Formats: sequence, C-alpha cells, structure tokens
Amino acid sequence: MIIGDNVTIKYNGREVVTDASFKILDNRVTCIIGPNASGKTTLMRAIAGRVRYEGSILLDGVEVSTIPVKRLASLVTLVEGLGQRFAGVKVWDVLISARHAFTRGFFDTDEDVEAVRNASGELGIQHLLDRDLWTLSSGELQRVLLATALVKESKYILLDEPDVHLDVRYKKELSRLLTTLKVKHTVVISTHDLVFASNVCEDIILLSMGRIVAKGSRRDMAGILLDNLENVFGVKIGVSRHGEVDVLVPLYL
Repeated sequence: MIIGDNVTIKYNGREVVTDASFKILDNRVTCIIGPNASGKTTLMRAIAGRVRYEGSILLDGVEVSTIPVKRLASLVTLVEGLGQRFAGVKVWDVLISARHAFTRGFFDTDEDVEAVRNASGELGIQHLLDRDLWTLSSGELQRVLLATALVKESKYILLDEPDVHLDVRYKKELSRLLTTLKVKHTVVISTHDLVFASNVCEDIILLSMGRIVAKGSRRDMAGILLDNLENVFGVKIGVSRHGEVDVLVPLYL
C-alpha cells in the first residue's frame, strides 16, 4: 500500500504539489487524473523517489526517502514519456538494461533473458526486439516502454500517461493488460483521457493546480465526482452506460 500524508513538492521555490494526502490500495488500478500541468507526473516521481518532497510517502509502511536506491528501483518502476531515441540502440538492449537497475551486475543471466522474452510476449513486441528505437512508431515505442516495467517485475508499477500515442485498438489492449497486471502488481497511472480512465481505473485521485480536489472509485466518476471533473477540465461531460460501466464522454459542443 502507498500512503501519502500532506505531500508538498517544490521546484525552484514554487509549489507544484501542495498538501496531497492519499491512499493507494494494493492490487488495484489507481488513476491520477488532471489537466496538463496539474502535478500528476511530479507526484508520481515523488512516489518513485525521483524528487524531494515534504510530508510523508510510505511504501508498505516505509518512508520512500529512507529506502536504499537499489531496493527502491526493484520495488517501484516509473515509466515516463517517450523521451529521446538513439540510433543504434535496439529494443532488446533497452529491455535487458532495465533489469540492470536492480540486479547485481551487468552480465545477462538466464533470468534476465526469460524476463525480457516474457514481457515482450505479453505485449506482442517480440518482432520488435531486433529493431532500432529510432525506427519505431510512437505506438510501438510506447509498448516498449511498458515492457521495461514488466521486465523489472516490481510490486509497484507507475505509468505516466501510458495511453498517449496509442490508437483505439492498442488502448483496448492496454486496458486488458492493466487488468492482468493488477493480479501481481499495484498499478498507478496518470492520464487526462476521461474515456480511457472510466474504462480502466478502479480508484481515482483528481488533481488540479497541484492540489487533490477529489478522490473516489470508478463508480463515483459518473456520480459524486462528476461536478468536480467538469469544473477541473472546464467542459461538460456526458455519461454513456455500457453494462455496469459508466463511460465519461467530454462534450466539445
């Protein structure tokens, strides 16, 4: 379980996250939702130990800032944006090097190789393993980044806007993958896509201008959270019911 208590994060003296208190339950998909520049990525970086913070963030009862770097790297995987692509760097190299963040050395073991093959098979990217990064489409590269999380086999997987650059078909595949992942992992994703969020998220943390303005479950999104969502995103939101799932649809009219 991840518990945050009065978390404040500053960049150059400016608060970008203010007094954030939250609880993220194990083996669920939790979404941090908010517009651009609302503090989603910064909060996830703090959970992963990438930025300094005030207040408290506990992973399984232990303060993040006190966890040794290598232990934290094995416990938490943060997958961020597409980043820079380097010519001559193959997908296989990226995935195998992701294992080196917490293994004992820089020599590939049978376990490392098996982890790469399992992750690439689960994401359907076996055919990309010998490709250079710079030759991949944005959607292909996004799936490679997701695979870096799987090869580390961390308890906590943090995905920063994993649905970006994915077409509808692969968003469906990502939704299926997240449902599978939560069996063995605790998954936290950031997104500003309300349609995607209402399909995959079980728990919601709504951020606006660095502050948590609402929290709840997926079923709350079409209920008690709806007014908050409309205020934060500045649009009217329609609700389309499909079976037991209420899908939120922003109205651009």
